[in-house]
Amino acid sequence: MKRQIMNSTLIAFLALPLSVVAQNTDKPEWNNEYVSGVNKEVACQIAIPFANEQQAMDLAIEESPYYKTLNGTWKFHWVADPKDRPQDFYRSEYDVSGWDDIKVPAPWQIEAIRHNKNWDKPLYCNVIYPFCDWRKVEWPNVIQPRPSDYTFATMPNPVGSYRREFTLPDSWKGRDIFIRFNGVEAGFYIWVNGEKVGYSEDSYLPAEFNLTPYLKDGKNVLAVEVYRFTDGSFLECQDFWRFSGIFRDVFLWSAPKTQIRDFFFTTDLDKEFKNATVNLDVEVTGKKSNDEIQVKLMDLNGKEIAKQTTRAQIGTNHIEFEVMNPLKWTAETPNLYNLAISLIQKGKTTDIRNVKVGFRKIEFTSDGQMLVNGKTTLFKGVDRHDHSSENGRTVSKEEMEKDVQLMKSFNVNAVRTSHYPNNPYFYDLCDKYGIYVLAEANVECHGLMALSHEPSWKKSFTERSEDMVRRYRNHPSIMMWSLGNESGNGINFKSAEEAVKKLDKTRPTHYEGNSSFCDVTSNMYPSVEWLENVGKERLEKSQKGEAVKPHVVCEYAHAMGNSMGNFREYWETYERYPALIGGFIWDWVDQSIKVPTPDGTAYYMAVGGDFGDKPNDGNFCTNGVIFSDRTYAPKALEVKKIHQPVRVEALGNGKYKVTNKRFHTGLDDLYGRYEIMEDGKVLSSGNLDELQLDAQGSKVITIADPVLTKVPGAEYFIKFSFCQKKDTDWEKAGYEVASEQIKIAESEKPVFKAENGAISCTETEKGYLVKGERFEATFSKEEGTVSSYVLDGVPLISKGLELNVFRAPTDNDKQVDGDWQRKGLYNMSLEPGQWEMRQEDGKVILAIKNTYRGKSGFDFETTIEYTVAADGSILVNSTIIPAMNGEIIPRVGYRLELPEGFERMRWFGCGPFENYVDRKDASYVGIYDDQVSNKWLNYIRSQEMGNHEDVRWISITNPNGVGFVFVAGDKMSATALHARAQDMVDPNDLRKLHHRYEVPVRKETVLCLDAATRPLGNASCGPGPMRKYELFSQPTVFSFMMLPLERSYLKDELAKKARVRMPVSMPVLIERDNDGYLNLKTSTLGAKIYYSLNGEKYKEYTGAIELISGGKVQAYAVSENLGKSMVTSAEFPIYVDRSGWKIVSVSSENKGEEAKNAIDGNPNTIWHTRWSENEAKHPHEIIVDMASLLEIDQFIYQPRNSENGRIKDYELYFSTDGKTWGNKTKGAFENSSSSQIVRLEKPIVARYFKLVALSELFGRNWASVAELNVNVTKNLSGVSGSKQRVIYVDSDADDSMKLAADGNINTYWHTVHNQFYLAPYPHEIQMNLSKEMKIKGIKYTPRQDSSEGRIAKYEVYVSRDGKEWGKAVASGTFTDSKDTQKVEFAPRSASYVKLQALSACTKDDKRAAVAELEILVEE
Repeated sequence: MKRQIMNSTLIAFLALPLSVVAQNTDKPEWNNEYVSGVNKEVACQIAIPFANEQQAMDLAIEESPYYKTLNGTWKFHWVADPKDRPQDFYRSEYDVSGWDDIKVPAPWQIEAIRHNKNWDKPLYCNVIYPFCDWRKVEWPNVIQPRPSDYTFATMPNPVGSYRREFTLPDSWKGRDIFIRFNGVEAGFYIWVNGEKVGYSEDSYLPAEFNLTPYLKDGKNVLAVEVYRFTDGSFLECQDFWRFSGIFRDVFLWSAPKTQIRDFFFTTDLDKEFKNATVNLDVEVTGKKSNDEIQVKLMDLNGKEIAKQTTRAQIGTNHIEFEVMNPLKWTAETPNLYNLAISLIQKGKTTDIRNVKVGFRKIEFTSDGQMLVNGKTTLFKGVDRHDHSSENGRTVSKEEMEKDVQLMKSFNVNAVRTSHYPNNPYFYDLCDKYGIYVLAEANVECHGLMALSHEPSWKKSFTERSEDMVRRYRNHPSIMMWSLGNESGNGINFKSAEEAVKKLDKTRPTHYEGNSSFCDVTSNMYPSVEWLENVGKERLEKSQKGEAVKPHVVCEYAHAMGNSMGNFREYWETYERYPALIGGFIWDWVDQSIKVPTPDGTAYYMAVGGDFGDKPNDGNFCTNGVIFSDRTYAPKALEVKKIHQPVRVEALGNGKYKVTNKRFHTGLDDLYGRYEIMEDGKVLSSGNLDELQLDAQGSKVITIADPVLTKVPGAEYFIKFSFCQKKDTDWEKAGYEVASEQIKIAESEKPVFKAENGAISCTETEKGYLVKGERFEATFSKEEGTVSSYVLDGVPLISKGLELNVFRAPTDNDKQVDGDWQRKGLYNMSLEPGQWEMRQEDGKVILAIKNTYRGKSGFDFETTIEYTVAADGSILVNSTIIPAMNGEIIPRVGYRLELPEGFERMRWFGCGPFENYVDRKDASYVGIYDDQVSNKWLNYIRSQEMGNHEDVRWISITNPNGVGFVFVAGDKMSATALHARAQDMVDPNDLRKLHHRYEVPVRKETVLCLDAATRPLGNASCGPGPMRKYELFSQPTVFSFMMLPLERSYLKDELAKKARVRMPVSMPVLIERDNDGYLNLKTSTLGAKIYYSLNGEKYKEYTGAIELISGGKVQAYAVSENLGKSMVTSAEFPIYVDRSGWKIVSVSSENKGEEAKNAIDGNPNTIWHTRWSENEAKHPHEIIVDMASLLEIDQFIYQPRNSENGRIKDYELYFSTDGKTWGNKTKGAFENSSSSQIVRLEKPIVARYFKLVALSELFGRNWASVAELNVNVTKNLSGVSGSKQRVIYVDSDADDSMKLAADGNINTYWHTVHNQFYLAPYPHEIQMNLSKEMKIKGIKYTPRQDSSEGRIAKYEVYVSRDGKEWGKAVASGTFTDSKDTQKVEFAPRSASYVKLQALSACTKDDKRAAVAELEILVEE
């Protein structure tokens, strides 16, 4: 499958050739890489004869009179060591009556666990061989020394011996008899009636033998000896369960002595993609005869489309004919024809073969587009293993068909057969249903990638691809041939590619490991940003006239557990660039095995390690869009949504743009409807006109807003649905294929007004007791929270509100969950503060400041203010302040628990299924009604689940409707389960897997209300969450109301009750940006903000305030209609402007991981020492110029999220001039992604620092840094008023605006210029200073690498406020050169400068580019 982060020693080992064991021609076939078969038939097409043409067209292969299944019960004997196998068992007289029975087909390991046999059990591992020590591989031997704790430490090479008998039909006399094994792992010998027939390897392609010379009348004895491991196992190191045995169908079939042995059907379409030329090569074997070859092409109703007859010759017969305007095959139009090829002798048909064929043509354009039948097409694909939860690698026809049906339901149009040929029937299904196939050969030497360079393995690498092509090349669904997976970049793949092209020139080739050999480039697990760069680069090259290859992402969006974050952004990128032709999600179906729980009362899904198997990779085999039992989680619905064939966009004024995203067909098979909803209630609905849209076409429709009285505070959405008009093979009529929800209106919510009445507050030894007429609430001194609440005698709280910053790690959290454990987020300790109580306006107000202690200083301080009214309502206003900002955290919010029986949950927010900030496109806003018990999802590893985003309110009630509705101050995230996150994990090892049956089910309802939750991302194997979604520790304000529900409320009643806003302004969020400016904001619209600095008088906040010197800031908000918010506060250190920091020198850096990333302010980019070639060794050194003389008391090292290259031992030096170094500090960093603080003995003065990395945490040669920083106690150079930044450009391609003032002349800002849009002249770029100064000119540095975009005519303007510009202060024409050019004018007091570009140096060039722009000021 895919790459895991591996030990560097292992990586190096896998990549380098190793010494081989001396070749010995006397070695057994199963231990000789030169031998992959003995007496085996040459691979060819797989159709078998039928009795007549009608049978051939209508019947399945199993229904042919010339087919005899050998599936069923066989006798079986297992040994751990080949030397102990029954060596004479193939003899007919050998007594096997005492042997075990075994089902065929089935992996014997599955049969072992199902029937409690002592054979070897299932073993799952990803990238290493389970039969050897990865540090010393002695190929091609599979029996070699192994670690003592390995499963196979005492099992040299298990052998399964199979026996059964069969009798041939009398009607087969005089015919050739073949046996076909569709799949046997890993190698096997075959005997018939005591005679050895042959040997075969390649577990996943049909192996065929001619049994005719070995058969006799009556009973025949068949013996098969299967080896667990063979030399072929070195090429079968895929990421899957390592099974063995006869796991696919085995059958006999017969053919006449002179027979159709092979054929290859290809089509070519004319320039209009209308008429076709058919080329058919038919191979006839046997004795010479007077036979004729008759070829018929018929539609599926039997109508003859074409017919050709020619004299048959022994050998290859070429037939060519024209077909006028056949229906074409695509995934959207899977039009098939019956191709019947007959041998006819004297008017009698002696042999007939039939296959389903299609007409289609695959091409690539010079700009990298993939065309199918002349139309641009993208792969909306998945990777698929053959896997069944019941039977392992033995997948039934029903399961395969269910897979394809679900793919169609979820708008998947392509599959990669990863990483081996799938069951032959699967390709028939893809032909029939319409699924593009990237057909992959059974080649993956992941455990020793150096084999792709070894000459002795060239034959095996080559023939595995060749045989796949020969078997399956008549399938129209197959679009590309893939040569294998993750096997290095050796020359053996060049041989394989050339061999494939000799056999089939109609299809392109693919291989992820070395795309230079193939027609497309490919990679796996790119970030969206990386993919964007590939698309952009190829677009730019193609615009210059250079032909580029298409790029396919063979694995991405790693679907492990709760996953598939930012899937939409991947598809926005695919659709933006011509050369990006789509991708394949890893992967389609979990590889888990259904087994009983230890107590036998239920079932669970087992993964690596659950059978005591070692080595194993745990649940890394469960990465499916669907579960192994073919049920599915919400991530599958996100795939469906993003892949959907219809897009709807709001244009305003009731107009909507509907786009058909299909590549080949219209939308005539769908009908459209719309519903307009008010807070989830349908107000009006209607049908859309017929969707008469060609492929990729759009049209604008108008839907007038219904005439209605809008309810104050209600939200209005329109939902579009596009459904099937008729039944299809995968879904019934009415199935929703695509949908979209768009918000169309909202209004200000009414202010919540609590009812008046009697209320009292009494202080007790343990806290405060607040009572009203119908309720009493306790505020605990020990717990620092509202600890109980009783309404009309019914307890509503069993455990009070407490800070919650932990979640059970998802599989995608694995890059950071170790740090969560080290930070102590699992179980933070509370240090409660002192309650402050006051009563005003008939309400009780209780406030408290609590501290939650983590580890290593990772603490949080919460300030919560509870306002309790006489009607029992509670307003909760709070701030949550972390001790460390910028750290990735799981969530931020509060948790409380409600008693047993509080099971009903209703909410207004995204639903109905779980969703997250980066995976919510398929989850629409509405009011939903569910049970808490239903929110558990059967992820293999118990983990974070059940979240809902954009929640306006959520109610939790008992059967009588009594409970709370929690109303968000703005919006919140919410989760309700019968388990705490802590119940799902081991406190000592958060990564330890807990199956569902191992998680205690609480009677209480555990409710999490969050200001924010961490996104999902793809980091189980791939990039983490996109930065725009990531959740970092930072000051947070969070407010909500707890409104008691004294009875059962109808949906509309509850919506009305919760359709309110808090009666006070939302607290103020206080932040300082990267430029040193203080920003204050509240989510209360129209509210005024007042602030105080260091205890001074409060002032009204009107805009960003420069806060260089640091200090304590306090702020509150107040609105005309709302009360004053609680006061929030924050403290800031002295600001250091890092924009001027530069790398002075670095000992080593890797491409794409340069030293500049260590000071760019982005923790997601890294500096990494050279590792790809000529690996650099310790010590590693980086020197940084901080641009100012600073007094420093701390040095801060931010490691990367991945453990690779994390620095252990270090030395640190400081200098004022960059020449003389002192203040040496030595130490060792922890293994953590958290910021590591080096506290200096005393503050020192320096402008430069030097970090020397002496070792890495795991002893490797690498060093890496996410960010380097210092804590400044004094800026001795003062604050520069001439600090400059770009604030506006008229057109910004690739977010390049900031590059015009980044100090690097080799980077540049440029305007948008692509195939979709060319931003026209004039262009402008604006800059500002941190304060008003005397501006006397500008310096302009043109783009250095090209004359494209260089500015010719220009005008310069200045402004004090950035709004009023006046007349140009200078104008002229720049020269067309790389040189920096200066424009000077009479000094003017201003803060803003605008450069207006009027034309380009190159005629007709519409783009503008600036490498550097600098404002010149008077000193």
